[in-house]
Amino acid sequence: MESVENKIEKKRGAQSSSEELQDLFCALAKAQEEMEVAKTENVNPFYKSKYADFNSVVKASRKCLTKNGLSVIQRVLTNGTDKMYLFTRLCHSSGQWIEAKMPINPPKTDIQSIGSYITYLRRYNYASIVGVATSDDDDAEAAMQEARENNGKPLTEGQASEIYMLLEKLAPEEEKKLLKWSQSDAVESIPRSKFNSAKQALVTKIRRNGNGEQ
Repeated sequence: MESVENKIEKKRGAQSSSEELQDLFCALAKAQEEMEVAKTENVNPFYKSKYADFNSVVKASRKCLTKNGLSVIQRVLTNGTDKMYLFTRLCHSSGQWIEAKMPINPPKTDIQSIGSYITYLRRYNYASIVGVATSDDDDAEAAMQEARENNGKPLTEGQASEIYMLLEKLAPEEEKKLLKWSQSDAVESIPRSKFNSAKQALVTKIRRNGNGEQ
């Protein structure tokens, strides 16, 4: 059975705004004239930098928006499959509206990571659609902190040993090629995220050499 969200999406199609927008734009211009800059009171633990969280963004803009007949609606909907999107709609009392759509692709699928990622998207889209000025510091990394930390880690001792064993079966210049490709100064410092690709490349070269290929 087709979901309600999917029916709404089909009915709406590719439309991202109402046909008329002059009243909305006029009201938004007035609201932005009075809008404050969102305060950067939170600290990103990964970069040790301050940023404006979602509450700060809303606090800096809500009174000005409502005063001018504007409101923001944010919903998480699907397209009839497992794919989720965040829809952010800026509405005016005249019935005019504009909407932004962003896919939800968190680096991890546990509930905490998904919640953190959606909170970031809500803040980012809300600030963008109403024009709230925020800090230049981007806390998107907070939602993807663990993924980035893992990608930046060097090979484990076992992985490095495996690479060395493969390199022993190849010409000495292959190690230099590998380090240049991985932008590393030693096998031990090759990023862990590149291990599988490096291993596969070396295995392929060994097989070619075994088959008499140069």
